[in-house]
Amino acid sequence: YVQDIFHDSWFIQFVDDTKGPFNDALYNKYMNRILAYDLSEKRIEKKMNYAKYFYYLKGDNNSSIKLHEEALLEAKELNTNSLEKEILLDLGLLYAENRQFNLSEKRTLEALQLSRYLKDDISQLRALLNLFEWIVKPSDEEYYEYAREYLSVSKNSEPQISHLQAIGYMVTYFNVNDEPDSLINYMLKGFDYYKQEKENILMLRYLAFLRDTYLAINYDKTGLIVDPIMAYHNGDTLQLGYIKLIYDEMKFFKDFDYSLIDS
Repeated sequence: YVQDIFHDSWFIQFVDDTKGPFNDALYNKYMNRILAYDLSEKRIEKKMNYAKYFYYLKGDNNSSIKLHEEALLEAKELNTNSLEKEILLDLGLLYAENRQFNLSEKRTLEALQLSRYLKDDISQLRALLNLFEWIVKPSDEEYYEYAREYLSVSKNSEPQISHLQAIGYMVTYFNVNDEPDSLINYMLKGFDYYKQEKENILMLRYLAFLRDTYLAINYDKTGLIVDPIMAYHNGDTLQLGYIKLIYDEMKFFKDFDYSLIDS
């Protein structure tokens, strides 16, 4: 038996549930042996796998973070941007789930900057999504710029769900910041985009967008959206065409048979 990182990496798949049942003792034995080899991209990749073992199988966030941070330093040492980017994205989520939001923001912004440099649209969207989920609020000044970036990058990305989600972020922003004209504009953009791409967008995702729209109407403190909609509902058919369109989509959302969606 030849002992090197490639042979040990080949063998470990037979004890890590890839090609054979998981064996905790053998997995740890071979993983520790792999991590003792000289620094290489392969060793960093295996260290990231080991970090995921602690996170998913042991529920040990702190050990996973520690290994990720070690891997980050090693990726920087080897100047491997692609690995560094993946580690930063993982760390952003790990710190957020650990309620360490300052560190989550730091690592996620580093991932975002590196993704821009690498012109990696998918990673850029992942970093922005992490910011929306854990860090920035619609009332924050930077939310609008991140939402615009997400909107721009998602235009040419698959799946099309990302772009509809981006329009939803704009709806949320203009809702919270009481800008009804822009809010209506992005509601209509979302309706139109779904009609164009409905074959590529799950109904559940569109319903999520309609939920954002419903909440925005419900929250409308200006009265410039909710009042005309209520007037149309009560029989005033002289309302503008876009009011009728918003009303129809909200009726669709309200009357949709949710039992049709698989649980």
